[in-house]
Amino acid sequence: LIDASDVALESIINGRNYDISYKEIENYFKSLKYLESIDESEIDENLLATYLTILRNEQELISFYRNRDFMQKTNYFISQIPDDVPASEIEQLMTDLMRFLKDNSIDLMVKIGAIVYTFDYVKPFKDFNQEIAILLCKKVMKQKFGHGLVSLIPMENIICNKKIHNELYKEVIKTKDLTYVINSVGEMVNNALKTFLDRIVLLDTNELRQVALAGDSKEDFEKEF
Repeated sequence: LIDASDVALESIINGRNYDISYKEIENYFKSLKYLESIDESEIDENLLATYLTILRNEQELISFYRNRDFMQKTNYFISQIPDDVPASEIEQLMTDLMRFLKDNSIDLMVKIGAIVYTFDYVKPFKDFNQEIAILLCKKVMKQKFGHGLVSLIPMENIICNKKIHNELYKEVIKTKDLTYVINSVGEMVNNALKTFLDRIVLLDTNELRQVALAGDSKEDFEKEF
């Protein structure tokens, strides 16, 4: 977890960050800007590679999918569930996910649930799995709604929510049914959208207040509100 002050975040947004400790945040911000600016990119390995290149701050990728298994395993009360799948299975699983995400007949929430679950369970990369999962979620939302503003929707909490990682994943692996994840993710996406819309309303209100305060009279301002 990287703790950045408002001043640090403002410097990142304005392209004036010179503090190496905030480099990961800066690279994530650049990946969001890329998401906003590119409309025609397909959801495929090339897109994943672009995100990974930005997040790693590399000119050219040295590695893509991880080629080693993680050693750590998580013990649950009912059974042992691995934290990841073997490296030899990653490419096929990710190919299946990309094909799934391209199917326009599949509901948006189902796609987001599949992304969240797949990236947490498969962990296709040695690093930045959570960040790329968030970016992919926002990408499918952009395809659905057609606007780069989806990059501002605070979906990061969906990935960090421990409820999904523990209780829900245990049920998915036991039942082979994504319904548990989809329902929970759907609720969190709706909360994220509500937060986003509330912030837009607040921003619009503050802008109107500034315009009104710059007007000729206090009466004009009071009429607006």
